[in-house]
Amino acid sequence: GSLSLYQAVTGSYGQQFGGLAQRNLSLEEETDQTPDKFGHKKTTVHLADRSGGPLGSPNRYAQNELMVLPLAMFLLWNDKSRVMRVVAAGSAVLILSAVLLSYSRGAFVTLAVLLLLFAMVQRRRRLPVLAAGALVIVLVLTLSPGYSERMKTLLGVEGLFSQEASVRPDSVTRGRTTEMLAALHVFLDYP
Repeated sequence: GSLSLYQAVTGSYGQQFGGLAQRNLSLEEETDQTPDKFGHKKTTVHLADRSGGPLGSPNRYAQNELMVLPLAMFLLWNDKSRVMRVVAAGSAVLILSAVLLSYSRGAFVTLAVLLLLFAMVQRRRRLPVLAAGALVIVLVLTLSPGYSERMKTLLGVEGLFSQEASVRPDSVTRGRTTEMLAALHVFLDYP
């Protein structure tokens, strides 16, 4: 997480630190939801630069980072040593920055679920959970301003179930849905 953050702050994306901070350059499709005068929605393809960490895959990198986030948070809230709490807070910030710089939509959904679970677990101390949520918002706005635009594409899932949906799913959502439906049919044919 610290290497991905260093790349983002300094803009030195060419430096990959021996493969520990790989970048994923991929083409992504984006559809403008406001139709032109002929009623057509404009689709553009742009180059996405996402942090892939040592794995080179932004989604897997974010998933791996999110696995250790609860450990850092529980250390932050429950450790007796002030030094350990500071180390845990720093670790949590680096983990969150790595997740945000990966621009992973699945990690965003997982992060939202984690914050809800943290709020449920911390019944007596909900203020730290609120502070963590505020920290996530500040990190999103400062580290990766394009993150909110990418997360808006999650609204396209509604288009999988309804023809009248205002937002259509992007190619990645359609592709993953097709893969999951194919796997379901294989399982139903060969349980």
